[in-house]
Amino acid sequence: MVAWSTNFAERLQQQPGHFEVPVETVDAFVDLQQQFVLAYALARSSETRTRPGVANKNEKRRAMEHLARMIAVRLRGTTALSDSDRLALGLNVPRSRVGHARPPTGALGVKVLAIDGKRVTVKLYDRDRQTRRARPDDATGATLFYHVGHAPPAQTDQWKFLMNTSQTLLTIDFDQTLPAGTRVWISGWWKNRRSEPGPSGTPVSVCVGEGICSSSATAVGRLWFARNDDAPQTNHGLAAAGAVVG
Repeated sequence: MVAWSTNFAERLQQQPGHFEVPVETVDAFVDLQQQFVLAYALARSSETRTRPGVANKNEKRRAMEHLARMIAVRLRGTTALSDSDRLALGLNVPRSRVGHARPPTGALGVKVLAIDGKRVTVKLYDRDRQTRRARPDDATGATLFYHVGHAPPAQTDQWKFLMNTSQTLLTIDFDQTLPAGTRVWISGWWKNRRSEPGPSGTPVSVCVGEGICSSSATAVGRLWFARNDDAPQTNHGLAAAGAVVG
């Protein structure tokens, strides 16, 4: 506290008027700071340390800190005060506001890597930059939905929320009661840290034991999903990947 208060007093004195603090206030702080330094020295020395001296030191410190806080509040409202000025005075520099995160620009791609019974392993990737193994730079994760049926539906109530994930390699366990040969559609989009969605991709279909089927689905239209605890509310087209589970 002695070092900080000494620097604070010296900086205010060296540039009178620069920090928009009245001269009278600066003089008052310098006086209190000097009283505190003297009381601190007396209370710290083994030759002069007494209980009344320690109490006096604490009283001087409280008075000085009170005025220092008042000056700091005034300085926070000074638009001319730069971050370097704050650092020089020993004050905290406020954190810069993080700019609004834009929705991801890359479309979501879904690639089925393996199917084992009702367990499907998929890889999520950026369709605009397919050589990248990671998700898009502006995406923090993906939101996925699924549908059981022969084709991806246009009716919103036929899609069900599957998961939010920050991973790009996923193993999905579908309902074990699904009959063999059931087609399950998986859809979703990249999202940013505010859960704002990016563009959709192109559907793809995979058959168990037969590899990748020729794509027979058309792109899903703009669908609306009601907000729940896990899925964001949005109007958005969907990328879809179909898998036949057996």
